[in-house]
Amino acid sequence: MSARTNVFARFGSRCLTDEDFYACLTQSQGARPHADLERHLKRCSDCQDRLSGLKELLEPELPEIREAFPESTAEEIQETLSLIARQGKREATK
Repeated sequence: MSARTNVFARFGSRCLTDEDFYACLTQSQGARPHADLERHLKRCSDCQDRLSGLKELLEPELPEIREAFPESTAEEIQETLSLIARQGKREATK
């Protein structure tokens, strides 16, 4: 069985999962090959709509959304990174 046939047998035309959408949005490798995800998205309006909605949430263009969730300052980002690093050290010592 060829790799292409194997992918179709495994995934068929099944709609995208949360992991698949994450792979699309982050351009990372998930369980399904990107070519399979793109092929499905070309044919499935439900998945197209869901992906579009996810992109809109991640890249808000409405002023109300930008005002409700302002961009973090450099200081806030540094504080968050420091907190993550401290927590990582605590977990490593446990």
